[in-house]
Amino acid sequence: FCKIWPKHATIRMDLRPECKPDIIGDIRKTDFPNNYFDEIYLDPPHMIRKDGEVLREQFITIKRRLSGRRTIEALKRYSFFKSREEWYDFIDKTNEELLRILKPNGKLHYKIVSGKDRRMVHRKDLERMTNFKVFKEKIVKSKGPGGKNLVHYVVFIPAHYGTND
Repeated sequence: FCKIWPKHATIRMDLRPECKPDIIGDIRKTDFPNNYFDEIYLDPPHMIRKDGEVLREQFITIKRRLSGRRTIEALKRYSFFKSREEWYDFIDKTNEELLRILKPNGKLHYKIVSGKDRRMVHRKDLERMTNFKVFKEKIVKSKGPGGKNLVHYVVFIPAHYGTND
């Protein structure tokens, strides 16, 4: 199941130029035509951080676990939501936009990491994706520091797919 998550996408989109995407943009509102994609892979930030910074203590802990293979700049690359409200807004807006740009029989692959840390996003939050229904889901332990988090690979299909509506 995890092998379907492509290492290289056809079109990579990100808000941050430092990630070197093909398109710098926001998935919440795109210029793609309606029904454009057969499949979409979404890997949003998994943390909610009010301070906007990688704390020095966290960096030192992670650096020890990874034997110095990371820098603060690399850790900042992964981004975050500034509040739980911003995360909910992201879900609500992508719920609409992804339905618009996905073909009626398309699949939305959503990767989310959840854990006990109160700053993490929650898998149950994806229930806000009301335009979609879960087709299948795979849950694996995170390979990250500590390995206590869970990685959810959720495949959604449009909620109306397969109905006579």
